[in-house]
Amino acid sequence: MATHVISFFADDSARASLQNHHLYCERQGYTHEYVDASAIAWPQLRMIMKYQVLLRAVRACAEGDLILLLTQDCLLQSDIRCQTLMDARNADWIVSLDSDYVMASFQLWRNTAAARECVKRLCDNSKLGRGPVSESDLLLLLKPEPFYLQYEEIIAVAPAGLHASLAWLECRVLALALVDLPEAPRNYPVCAKLRDLLAEHINECQVEGRSYLAPQARNPARSAATYEVMNSQAPIALAVLYTPNIREYGEISEDNLRRYCVRHGYALHVYRDAPAQAQPGVSGNWLNPWVLLRHLPQHQWLFWIDADVLVIDQKEPLDPLLQRGDRVLTMDISWQPNSGVMGFRNTQENLRLLTEVEQRVKAISTNRPSTRAVAIRAFSSR
Repeated sequence: MATHVISFFADDSARASLQNHHLYCERQGYTHEYVDASAIAWPQLRMIMKYQVLLRAVRACAEGDLILLLTQDCLLQSDIRCQTLMDARNADWIVSLDSDYVMASFQLWRNTAAARECVKRLCDNSKLGRGPVSESDLLLLLKPEPFYLQYEEIIAVAPAGLHASLAWLECRVLALALVDLPEAPRNYPVCAKLRDLLAEHINECQVEGRSYLAPQARNPARSAATYEVMNSQAPIALAVLYTPNIREYGEISEDNLRRYCVRHGYALHVYRDAPAQAQPGVSGNWLNPWVLLRHLPQHQWLFWIDADVLVIDQKEPLDPLLQRGDRVLTMDISWQPNSGVMGFRNTQENLRLLTEVEQRVKAISTNRPSTRAVAIRAFSSR
């Protein structure tokens, strides 16, 4: 009995997902076929092609062979063998349900007469002229089971996404079906950047034998000082502050900003704890007026960067933003001022406004981010 893996991709740039499937097949000794459907823009036509490819595969394989059909939005995160999954079930296919929709990115089929007939029905029901049908609705024909049902303490596929539980880290799970937010269209390709980021992480962890999503080990070369400055004479500077309780991601942000500043010749002020000289009782991001006031006189421009911010396009300099005025302020998705990234030119007016905001922060008795945003709004109103 042989196992054949088909990677049916709607996105030909999903290199990390393809590598994930290829490495799994290499480890298991499975054949692997890549089908590039990215040139087909219409989802229903792409779905028709997908089940034609599956029908061709079951007709070409030997009786009893297994066919694992995956898309770019499915990642194989363990080395559980497909035969192990099928042996635990009295069924000719595995398709799983997440809440009210079918996770179409993972399908495991056993080549039997019943399976071939079922695949033919999927092809027939998806044909043009029968009205648009979502892939999730189409696969309800298979009577899928909830994904969390375990057979021999193994889950075939679990959802993974911004809103999904990380319980798969604690269970024996073969695959992750990347799912979008509930309000997004069903069975469409998910956000490519997030998909690629997770796929690359899983691939690296598998090669290096590391646990998934584990906290980074502390870099022994990192300074233990609570404050450090790099390239202090540069005209443009960035400042970041994080406290020990958020060190795990604060250090990631620090490293990201350091690479960016080295690339463009900017200064970087790093606070790894609340400075002792600052106002007592004020902590975390509430300290940004204090930091800005302390270092803005040393530079022509100073940007405050929250510790959960990353510079994604490291090639892009700040300079084009500096031609529009004396401040760089943005709105959040909620249309409230976003105090996570703020830039100020060294002017007397900005120093005066920062002093005013610092006084407002000192007067606040509770550390509520919404109240801090009210204080920051003083900038956008001037």
